[in-house]
Amino acid sequence: MTVSSFGGSRVPSHLSARVALHKEAEGLKIRLRLVYTQFNALLPISLLPPELLSQAFCHLRDDVDGMAHEQHLGWAAVMHVCQQWRQVALEDALLWGKISGTWLKQQWLPEVLVRSK
Repeated sequence: MTVSSFGGSRVPSHLSARVALHKEAEGLKIRLRLVYTQFNALLPISLLPPELLSQAFCHLRDDVDGMAHEQHLGWAAVMHVCQQWRQVALEDALLWGKISGTWLKQQWLPEVLVRSK
């Protein structure tokens, strides 16, 4: 087995190859995320202004709040759709201003209070 130098120590060449492939795979993941972000930006739903999305999210919050429980994200599931929706939801203080359901849990309450200001 051949040995090469890696970070000041000597490692087998197959480990060096694995490390190189892992770095390449991580780079490809980043590039793929960027491609999907660009793809999503071209969808008609992405043309909605943030104010309209915020309004829709507030209606959703009001509709599903009573149904939310530990295993269900309720209206907060919109933050898992795409980066744009996540950003709009996280930055909308009105959306976070109504505290109930799942958000009353002690682990979430400080975060909700910060976002509601």
